Amino acid sequence: MKIQKYLKYPSEADSEMYFKYCTGNMIPCIQIKKEHSGMDYLDIDCLPVFNLSLPNSMDTGELADIFMKFSAIEKRTPSLVHALIPLYRLYFKLFNIPESSFSFSGGGNNAGLNVQKDHSELIAAYLHDYFIGIRDDFFKKEGFDLQKMIVPTEWNP
Repeated sequence: MKIQKYLKYPSEADSEMYFKYCTGNMIPCIQIKKEHSGMDYLDIDCLPVFNLSLPNSMDTGELADIFMKFSAIEKRTPSLVHALIPLYRLYFKLFNIPESSFSFSGGGNNAGLNVQKDHSELIAAYLHDYFIGIRDDFFKKEGFDLQKMIVPTEWNP
């Protein structure tokens, strides 16, 4: 199944559907929105990355085991977006983007940032892969089988 890594210029309805899709697949919800000429706004929500959405096909004992184990580690799930701030500053320096365009908001597992239109899709795809790598490493270290936890859904707008 091909994963929809980000959504570009979504309608409000598509935005809501995409969040549900991301939650079912435990992937970051990254949406590219129009900011102003030359810039796009990346709206990043990493809450779905650590969403516990288990398939109904699991037996009750297995569901209870996973839920209890997840509850025990929930407070240790990493804050994904804080590491972006130094990378974002470096991006501005590398491409000589005026500081007046610098906009980073959020914290915890949500962020919003301005990027040049020409770079928005490349950066969104990179951030998706970056967050998935963190997710996979975290769950592997904690002894979770992600394939049992993910309820795969197709993206059909």
